[in-house]
Order: sequence, then C-alpha cells, then structure tokens
Amino acid sequence: MSGIAIHARMRAKPGCEAALEDWMRELIERVRVGDPGTVAFGFHRDAETGEYICMEHYRDAAAVEGHFANVADLLARLPAITDPGDAPLEVCGDLSPAIREHYLPWNPRFMSPVAAL
Repeated sequence: MSGIAIHARMRAKPGCEAALEDWMRELIERVRVGDPGTVAFGFHRDAETGEYICMEHYRDAAAVEGHFANVADLLARLPAITDPGDAPLEVCGDLSPAIREHYLPWNPRFMSPVAAL
C-alpha cells in the first residue's frame, strides 16, 4: 500500500460514548466533503471492549496536510471525550518531518515502508 496509513485506537471517557460517535460521524462527513486526497477513512468499534479504531489512508503527504487543515477544529475537541490510553497511534509511510510533527501529540509509532503495492 502506497501513501500514508494511520491506525488509531481510542476509548470514550465514561458517559461520552454517544458524544464520541457523534464526533466520528461529523468527522467522516467533513473528510468526505473536504479531503480529496483521502483514499479511505473509517471508524470501527469492538463490542466486547468498547474500544474504537480509526483507519485512515491518504494518497500522499499533501493529502495529510490538507486533512489537518480541514479538521483541526474537530481534532481539538477530541481530548474532552476520549481517554488517551496507552496504545500508540501507528503512522505508516514515507513521512516528512512536518508530518511527523503533526502526529506527536498522539503518542505515535512511526513505521517506514519496506514493500508495498
């Protein structure tokens, strides 16, 4: 897989599950309308643990930059409704220093490409 892929795990703060899922739907709509370089973007929930995973795939670094510009106000709301936990954000791809800087607040684990389609 070429481009840049992100896997983020999150948990709602107690009592904030509905608010987090509303936030996710709002984010998805914003990405659908304003992120032309986004290849895929979705949230999934583990019914047993209540944990959510966000899977993102961007065409290139410019698409990631555009995404951050498009959703910065929504990302600023995330700490109020989620528990940071200890799962690192996985950021996969050929990443510029600027892209790495964007992800530092989320305990990232950066992974460089070895082989991909």
